[in-house]
Amino acid sequence: MTLVTAQMSVSLDGFYAGPRFNGTENWMDSPEAAAFFRVTRWVIDATAWRERLGFVGGEQSANSEIVAETFASAGAYVMGRRMADGGEIPWGDTPPFHAPVFVVTHRPRPVLQRLGGTSSTYVTDGVASAIDQARAVAGGKNVAVAGGGTLLREVIKLGLLDELELHIAPVILEQGRHRAHATPRHLERRRHAPPLQGQRPSPTRPRLPRRRRRARSRLGIDHVPRMPVDEGDDVVDGHRAEAQPALEHVSYAGRGS
Repeated sequence: MTLVTAQMSVSLDGFYAGPRFNGTENWMDSPEAAAFFRVTRWVIDATAWRERLGFVGGEQSANSEIVAETFASAGAYVMGRRMADGGEIPWGDTPPFHAPVFVVTHRPRPVLQRLGGTSSTYVTDGVASAIDQARAVAGGKNVAVAGGGTLLREVIKLGLLDELELHIAPVILEQGRHRAHATPRHLERRRHAPPLQGQRPSPTRPRLPRRRRRARSRLGIDHVPRMPVDEGDDVVDGHRAEAQPALEHVSYAGRGS
């Protein structure tokens, strides 16, 4: 069955990017992008992510397994125009999706064909239409909402999202674009991975697919951040962030699930 899913990486204080960038310069050089890459570093360092872009190397860890599973489950993608424009150059000639992408926009543009099976279709008649078009070509796999936060909120508001996975990185940003602005509170928490050290586990933990259980069971070993830690920034309860498991993975169910 095709599900509409989404992934979001956030800091410990709930931010998924820096302050909104409204300039005309390169988004990659903006504070919004800098914060975004801090909370998604676990993806960028993963072997599975690098392989999707045609690179070698990276870290083969539980992080990488989760990235690989996420890509394998998606048959088509939906994203906002800012996300598509911001990634067009960094993703290169072979974007990581290897599947049809439907870009929600108010500005028409011809279909953009890329290498590796990625095509970007610019949809001007709304979010629901983009998801319907993606579902039609997903081949029974999931439709992944690839961001950004504004689009994700609209998908949730329309009751179209089946599942959201929240990846919590050991970073404190203090300002920027907060997940509360992108994820309405009515989502139902469904499951989570082992908690950060010092926290109690949830009293209920529904069974996960075997491979995902195996990956998440190693959080305390493999999920150790290898990112630089800025002085006075990544500190939790008086401890440096690198002493903590790098991620907690939380799933939420949409209204229709």
